[in-house]
Amino acid sequence: MKIIELLAEAGELSVSDIGKNLGMHRSATHRFLATLRELGYLEQAEDSRYRLSFKLFEIGTNVANRLEVRKIVHPFLIDLGARHQETANLGIMEGLEVIYADKVESPHLLRMDLAVGCRIPAYCTGLGKVLLAHRSESDLHKAFR
Repeated sequence: MKIIELLAEAGELSVSDIGKNLGMHRSATHRFLATLRELGYLEQAEDSRYRLSFKLFEIGTNVANRLEVRKIVHPFLIDLGARHQETANLGIMEGLEVIYADKVESPHLLRMDLAVGCRIPAYCTGLGKVLLAHRSESDLHKAFR
């Protein structure tokens, strides 16, 4: 999973770069990469660098599509976005972070463009602050310790 997380952040890396970043020996790194490639999670470029395949996108999309709340809320996002001519987002709190689960884009060119699926500390966004505002004081004290 650390390899997947690293490649999600870095894009493409060689076996040695992955090993260095994760503190793993080259031979162990190569075995893990071969397994992930065989399972369809990685692709190997012509220059032997590794990158994530679309299999993770498929899995994430399947998970997101099973979120019942998305199906229920989406018509309200459309209405809210149209009524105010702004982007409307659906966020789900996980710990102290907001995961953007759905959105309806603003028609304006200048807008904050956060991708569905991105995870951001709650205190960094208006949506996150709204969600934090509705947590109990004791929950917030526990969370920010």
